Formats: sequence, structure tokens, C-alpha cells
Amino acid sequence: MGIAPAGEQAALKAASLGCKVAIVEALQSEKPPPPPLHPGFHKEPTAALFRYQKNYLFEENACEIKENLKRNGVDLYQGLASFEDPHTLVISGPRPQRLQGSYILIATGSSPYHPPEIPFDGKRIHDADSILTLKKAPKSLCIAGAGVIGCEYTSLFSSLGTLVYLVNDAEKVLPQIDRELSSELLYQMKRAGVHLFLGTRVERIENPEEASRPLKIRLGTDVEIEAECFLFAAGRLGNTRTLKGERIGLKIQERDTIGVDAAYRSNIAHIYAVGDVIGFASLAGTNRDQGAAAVSHIFRKNRAPHLPKAFPYALFTAPEIALVGLSEEEAQKENIDYSTGIARYDEATRSKLMEEARGFLKIVFNRSTLGVLGIHIIGPLASELIHYGVALLENQKKLDHVAEDLFTYPSLHHLYKLAALDGIKNGLRR
Repeated sequence: MGIAPAGEQAALKAASLGCKVAIVEALQSEKPPPPPLHPGFHKEPTAALFRYQKNYLFEENACEIKENLKRNGVDLYQGLASFEDPHTLVISGPRPQRLQGSYILIATGSSPYHPPEIPFDGKRIHDADSILTLKKAPKSLCIAGAGVIGCEYTSLFSSLGTLVYLVNDAEKVLPQIDRELSSELLYQMKRAGVHLFLGTRVERIENPEEASRPLKIRLGTDVEIEAECFLFAAGRLGNTRTLKGERIGLKIQERDTIGVDAAYRSNIAHIYAVGDVIGFASLAGTNRDQGAAAVSHIFRKNRAPHLPKAFPYALFTAPEIALVGLSEEEAQKENIDYSTGIARYDEATRSKLMEEARGFLKIVFNRSTLGVLGIHIIGPLASELIHYGVALLENQKKLDHVAEDLFTYPSLHHLYKLAALDGIKNGLRR
């Protein structure tokens, strides 16, 4: 149930194992949009370029996915699927149909949360989906929420020349990542001209009838912001309300998500769930792996799900952020005797040649064993650099191994060697 990205990979995996597979796709109007596009792909991003890329992802990429599924023998159905009984789905549409399966995998994704105090209209007051329908970049935009979605959109619209106001009820942005990374991102946002309002929330929005007049956005601190558009980007809900899971006793958790175990199995043994609908990090790469892993567990029950121990995460802000493994805060909570090694981008020859000196790479390691615990990067191509870090954690490498590894010159990967050398020096200081 659900086509992309987790559903697509699950279907392809099952088909490769010789299974009979059907996938139900929601109606076109209900298809979840792609994540924000990275503003750093082009030196001078424009609103026209953004629209072109968005349309490509919506249309051409969707066609490629469907063709790939058909080539692999996957039957496609369009409509909303709901449970009739534990093994039967009813597909709504002009011609209602029934499907039966020994196993059912739910990958229906998520939708933006709409708090009652925000008067969404899809024209000037947007959620993270409707904002993609804008025909041009607004002159000014107020964004509420400084999680992954809010920070990515902040970077995107700021790069398009929009004056961005970022409002967040907490004092820290991206609370789930390493504190030094979030602090560096805040610094870079300020340099880019983003106006930050932290530790407060949106209380009221006045939307005048005249489109030429700005929105008036009242914050909890009695500050009033005037902006052409508003985006609420704080939270999403799992797409489970149309599943009619109550008919079969499917357990639905907070924010309409489905509870699963380590193998992505719900409270009903033959029903699995993956992707945004289970409430984990909304990252397409991770969701794809979840779909394939769930299918592996279904048809190879004597084996554990084939999932890597280290999951990388990438955020397409400006600059990019990528991380894998433990942060300093997590190492502290686990009472690990740790230290860190840091290399700033301006120390690497390649970054100087690229004229991109923003950011740093940090290695968190066990001070006693020198074992690598985590990698945290903010800077150009962080989403590419992180994969060497994944290999370090997967293979349980130590800091001295990193310091001795060979890298081409000039290469941004040289940052790993510099950070390792810095870490070894810091580790000797007790």
C-alpha cells in the first residue's frame, strides 16, 4: 500500500524473490510530494529552475517508477486501499476492487499536520506540500518550525532571494542532531540574511482580503512579522486514517503512525509498515532500505532483517548536513569516555579550490579504544562525504586507521585524515 519510495523498493524486492506482487497507489491528487530540492545544486538557483526540477520529480520520475515496476511484473492499482479483513483490501475508485494477500506492507507515507489556529488556504498560507505549487518565489516568507523540513525550505527560499523569517518554539534548531552542527547552521543562516525568532511560536495570522497587503503574523513574544507568504513546517501525520485499521485491530500510535518492531512488523504478524507512516526520520534513502528489509524478513524468516548497523542521514540545507552514529550528546548519555577530532573545510586544499570554506567535519570516538563512534559533517558535499564515515562504523575502524588511510589529493575526504589527527592529539590530553 503506497508506491514511493519505500513501497517501490519493497515491491521490487518481493518481485525479485519470485513473489506475486501488487502495489496500490493513491489517487494522483493524494500523492505525497518529494522533499525540498537542494539549493546548492546550482550556483545561481532561480524560481524557474526550482519549478522545472519539481515538475520533473512529480511527473517524469513518477512515470519511470511505474514503468520499472511493470517491467518487474508488479501489478499496479490506483485508488485508496482500506482493510476489509486482515488479508483483504478494498480499493476505492470508479471501479472498486478487492485484493487478497498473504502479507500486506503499508507504505502510505505522511501528510503535513494542520494545527487549528493556522488558517491554511494553499495560496498564501501553506503547508510543506502546498508550498510547492507556488508559481514564483515570494519576496518574503515566514516559516514556522525548525526541524528538517523547515530548515531545508529556509535554505531553499533564501537561496532564491526570498527574505525568510524562521520561527521555532525551541531555542535550538534541528534538536535531533549534534549541537555544534545546529549552531553552525544557525550561524550560516544568519550570514545568509535569515531572520531568526527562537523560543517563541506563532499565535495568530491575519490574512487581509487584498492580496497586495502582507500577512500579519503575531508571535507569542508580542512580535509581529509582515510577510507575503507563510509556511507551517512543524510536524507530519501518518497516512493511516483511510486504512480502516480499526476493523482488524491494527495498532495506531500518536500522530497517526503505526507501531512496528525491529523487523518493521506491526502488532498483526502478517502486516508490516515502513517509511514515514511509522514515524521515523522522513528520509527517502532510509525509507527505501526499510522497505527492502521488511520484505527480506517476510520471506526469509530464519534470517534477521538485512539492515546496516549505521544509518546515514543527510539534510539538504545550505550548507549540507550529514551524520551517522553517535553525537557528543548521545555519547554523554551512554557514559562513554569520548573525545572528538575536528577539521574545518578551510583546512582542505580542495575546498579552497571550490571557493567553499564553510563548515567542518567532526569525528566522535572512544578515548580508550580509539574506536569511531560517529561522524558529523556540515559543508559542501556532506551527503557524499558521509559514506566513508558509514564504512568506518560498519567495519568498526579506529581513529589511527583513519589517520593512516590514503586519499587522492586534493580531495575533500582529506578532512577525515585531518580530523583523525586532531582527535588523536585531543585524546592524549586527559
